Amino acid sequence: RLLRNGTFCTSADVRQRHRRSIQDDGHEIADSGNDGCLVTVLGMLAVLQEDKCYLEDPDGIVEIVLQDAVFADALLTETSIVLVEGHYRNGKLFAKQIVSPPAEPRKTTVNVFTGTNFFGGDFKEDNRATLIAEEKSKDGLLVILSDVWLDKPEVLLKLRQLFKGFGQGNSSSVAYILMGNFLSNPYGKDASRTLEQCLSELSAIISELKVQSQIIFVPGPLDPGSPSILPRPQLPKLLTSRFASRVPNAVFTTNPARIRFGAQEIVIFREDLTSKLRRNCLLPPMDEDGSDAQSIKRHVIKTLIDQSTLAPLPLHVRPVAWSYAQALQLYPIPDVLITGDKTDSSSMNYEDCAWLSPGPFFVSEFSFLCYYPGRARTDAAEDAVEYCKV
Repeated sequence: RLLRNGTFCTSADVRQRHRRSIQDDGHEIADSGNDGCLVTVLGMLAVLQEDKCYLEDPDGIVEIVLQDAVFADALLTETSIVLVEGHYRNGKLFAKQIVSPPAEPRKTTVNVFTGTNFFGGDFKEDNRATLIAEEKSKDGLLVILSDVWLDKPEVLLKLRQLFKGFGQGNSSSVAYILMGNFLSNPYGKDASRTLEQCLSELSAIISELKVQSQIIFVPGPLDPGSPSILPRPQLPKLLTSRFASRVPNAVFTTNPARIRFGAQEIVIFREDLTSKLRRNCLLPPMDEDGSDAQSIKRHVIKTLIDQSTLAPLPLHVRPVAWSYAQALQLYPIPDVLITGDKTDSSSMNYEDCAWLSPGPFFVSEFSFLCYYPGRARTDAAEDAVEYCKV
């Protein structure tokens, strides 16, 4: 992927002559010339000793001195894949700048891997033009909420108002995405029973209002039913079977989840990403003027897309089941990435990926996002996202 980037794509002989890799003995950089030369190396950040950072690649390992390093535009943590520019002296790499490898535009990836369906499902590239035309013709709508605390009476009241309001139009064109956590206090032995009772109350509201739209439930990191390992399975059927029998249009998904609207690939992920990335980054990111970054949200989406994963964190911070690690990949870049976080509602575009974060429903005074997939394909793309409040 990196060698397909125009910045690094050179002729074969020049690329070989300027190649930098870490030698097996960990004390020198191949073909680097004299001690103290300026080099650029690709590798993985590792903290193998306390207060010491290293760079690893398949050829070896070298210690990095971060004293004067600048981390630009990303929240880089241990195990992040990075490009390090610096001077190699006395067996150490004195870093000047550490950045994420540049993201590869989706169009480039699709052209390179023609006919490969990374996303899954029954999709053929030959049908893309037809599906895009359908997107534009349908005024579809995704209503997105996060941290829907069903044990709060105020939340159930607001959900009733929300379902009633959107149900007045063409309900078949509306889909609701409800992300956890579904309890304000998800701890204790009675959490599962409480959630089952709350789902029963919600099903009564949906049945009363005769909601026909699809309702997608994405579990949060603290919802009952499974350990804190990614990807997280759906809510246990023991808790949802009664709800599903009363609301046949409900879908209980895993976390993360992937859905397709026409030709658009949409990834949904509920995780407290901002706080975990900020807490575990090795150095705070810098803005272009050298000051501490203020727009942390922009750095979060850049980190996810550049690292091509939903969990760019060390395993001791966010464990991953390796048999299903492919569910966390963001390659090729999806058309839409929805993350449920504890930050305020926000949306932005990065590398043609629309990032949506609805914010916590109860804490943000019942704020949520509406996304119109069809508008994203037209000249009115800036109107594809609406900030709403019940």
